[in-house]
Amino acid sequence: LVAADFGAERKVAVKASSVVRRLFTAAKKSAFSQNVWYESPDGGTKNGPKSVWDYWQLRPTREIERIDDGIGSCGCTWKQLDGKRGVSYIRVDKEGRVAYMREILEPLEIFKFTENNMKSLSPAFGVMDKIAGFFNTFDNVLVVEDKDKQRPRPYRGLAQPKTRAARDVVQYLWQEAQFSMAPLDPVERCVEEYAEKAVYEDLTYKEEVWPASQEALRKWQKETLDAAPGNLVFVPDEFTDGQRSCTVTWHVEYNGQTSPRGVSFYELDAEGKVEYVRMGYRLDW
Repeated sequence: LVAADFGAERKVAVKASSVVRRLFTAAKKSAFSQNVWYESPDGGTKNGPKSVWDYWQLRPTREIERIDDGIGSCGCTWKQLDGKRGVSYIRVDKEGRVAYMREILEPLEIFKFTENNMKSLSPAFGVMDKIAGFFNTFDNVLVVEDKDKQRPRPYRGLAQPKTRAARDVVQYLWQEAQFSMAPLDPVERCVEEYAEKAVYEDLTYKEEVWPASQEALRKWQKETLDAAPGNLVFVPDEFTDGQRSCTVTWHVEYNGQTSPRGVSFYELDAEGKVEYVRMGYRLDW
């Protein structure tokens, strides 16, 4: 399980965080590289500077709330003029132009969950597992899932993050802690990296059910782990290289599917513990 880390060993003409601030306030067509790729469940997929620039003229105005200090790539949280919130991930090339961008806007309030979404979706997962199990008995007919595929193991086998830098902490959460094997507890290994008063904003939920403490997050993550199918895996794709904040793009793998896709922004406190998270994704994207 290896996720891309585009910012870690690259030198760029302009820091990604500086590029992103200008992009959100005074964007120019020249800000986009010749092979720029933009994707969003609302804006669709755009490729090339003209296509992305044309969309940018129609894109709602978004004001940055928090931004990570990445050099080669950067993430930020934002709010639109209509009050809707979201999160973005941006990677720049060596010339400091935007090469890749993913943005996730929160869903409409009527579509948000009021309880753990893994519990809400468990009936659907059960049906999908039965379908997969049926077809997988006929190897020469159709295979919707690799029956021999094992759950990912920790990438490096680290007992703790390499450093308290944001990228190292977030990589540890995604590549090590969540895949902890017995007798280690993946929930406890994750939660111990969070501050006592950490706030976890999952934009697919109504705001009143967001975990707002380490203990609430422990309960939240345990419910998620208990309700999730054993072959459902959250897979990181790219990490930014921030020191105080880090953003990760990711996707879910389940029964041969590779969605939903999302973006998660993490901010650490002075002790290097996660004190704030915003996670954005759409179940249908």
